[in-house]
Amino acid sequence: MKKILIPIDFSVCADNAVHYAIQLARVAKADVHICHAIIPIESNIMYGIAISTQNDEQAQLLKTEQYLKTYAEKIIKDENLNTPTSPNLIYTCAAGTVKNVIKQMLEQQKIDLMIMGLSGAGEIKRFMMGSNSRDQIEAAKVPILLIPRKAHYAFIKKIAFATDLNIGDMNSIQNIARLFCRFEPEVLLTHIDALPSTIQNPNSDANLFLKNVTGKINYSKIYYRHIQQKSVNDGLMWLVEKGQVEILAMIHRHKGMFAELINGSHTQQMAKSITLPLLVLPED
Repeated sequence: MKKILIPIDFSVCADNAVHYAIQLARVAKADVHICHAIIPIESNIMYGIAISTQNDEQAQLLKTEQYLKTYAEKIIKDENLNTPTSPNLIYTCAAGTVKNVIKQMLEQQKIDLMIMGLSGAGEIKRFMMGSNSRDQIEAAKVPILLIPRKAHYAFIKKIAFATDLNIGDMNSIQNIARLFCRFEPEVLLTHIDALPSTIQNPNSDANLFLKNVTGKINYSKIYYRHIQQKSVNDGLMWLVEKGQVEILAMIHRHKGMFAELINGSHTQQMAKSITLPLLVLPED
């Protein structure tokens, strides 16, 4: 991991995400790049049409750039980022929609991980259904780490990866090991199912999946756990509360575990209580 991108809106949730990213970057030896999108202002309303002049846009950009500069300088001071071994903090302010500004950052910079704060006291459903956040999760080609408002940074010793036992999960497991290699965490492959574990059967999906993992992924600290629960949400909540993990990781598929998490009947209950960062991995 060499560069972390953090879109910010100067909210408390964004502040928490920035703080988490800096602590992560200290260990990962990564640069931190914060960016803010300036949505064009609407002024000079004539005949019911909102028009903004070039001078208005320029003034807004300059004002926000200065605010972002002051914000970044405060972070550098508060987080003691002036030492030779501290992460480099880069900041960018650009006019445009959040979606387009982030897309531009991802295209111009070699971003390994994007970190975003969960809005609304960690309510996952509200965050996911917000247009900006939904756009990022749908379009992102890099992993996104979502930080709930109540989440506090802790050294990453264990990452739980919720898997459907899909062979396509191999790249994502390898990506987790690569991103967090400096932490040397345990990667706990977790399968949630209403039926008992079939790991003892050499021809079962779970057994064949694990053989693929051990044969294709060069990382020794990978383990497997079967959680017998009827609901994916209930299984994930058990994992969050009892699994002693620092990050919960999932692949974003339109059909599968991630989709059930967002649309399931227990989403609101889980959203209000979860305090773990959620790593969303692109399916590709």
